[in-house]
Amino acid sequence: YSKYGKKVVIEVTERQLQAGTLGNKQFDKSFQRFHDIGLDVVLDDVDSGGHSFTFVDHHSDIISGIKLSLLDFDPISSDTTIKFIDAWASFAKEKHLDLVVEAIRNKEIAQKFAGNKHIFQQGYYWQQGVKLEDLPTVYGFKK
Repeated sequence: YSKYGKKVVIEVTERQLQAGTLGNKQFDKSFQRFHDIGLDVVLDDVDSGGHSFTFVDHHSDIISGIKLSLLDFDPISSDTTIKFIDAWASFAKEKHLDLVVEAIRNKEIAQKFAGNKHIFQQGYYWQQGVKLEDLPTVYGFKK
């Protein structure tokens, strides 16, 4: 930790739903331990996965950020999707959490949030994937 601690973020992806309060207490203890040693915790797939609004709100004082996936929003209009992102952005700002919006795949949504210092974008719109053999050329890696 002394060498890399501030560069490490623990991303909690899909968690298996635990029955009863015992499971929640286990998560509370784990998150608190990460927080106590100075590691940041980010919850992935909020609202669309196992991380409900209630779960996020309950842990908002010991996590540093949330990731909102738009994968399930393909059949939803851009206008409604933007309102949904705005609601999560307001919550994240109020709770002092970073917000990463992932799976941005259209120009309207990408441009709407471009330059917003409270919303980070992760997605397919800004850059297409790179083939493994092209990595050295594209990113200047040395073999």
